[in-house]
Amino acid sequence: MSGPPDPAADLRPLHRAVLDTATEVVGRVRPEHLGLPTPCAAWDLGELVADMTGQNLGFAAAARGRVTSAADFAPRPAGDAPGAGFAASAREVAAAFAEPGVPARRFALP
Repeated sequence: MSGPPDPAADLRPLHRAVLDTATEVVGRVRPEHLGLPTPCAAWDLGELVADMTGQNLGFAAAARGRVTSAADFAPRPAGDAPGAGFAASAREVAAAFAEPGVPARRFALP
């Protein structure tokens, strides 16, 4: 049985691995797929990708020390290239978390 995560552990490599996997999966999404249902009954695939993209960008802003608002985390429409938009947001949040001092920084979240 495992306990709670070690607060001193650097979780960034795991975060990056999850981002890489999500980028690979979202890269398979085509515009004609965006209306498909997801396990979350409130969102179709396009809404889910839009939300994930917005969350990446919002957390990137927070990791860089910006005081964020809900608008920073707002969904970003998937558009004609859902995978490209998500991949760009994943690169952005990974780069922000890779900056020195981020694990010790307090984030201003809405």
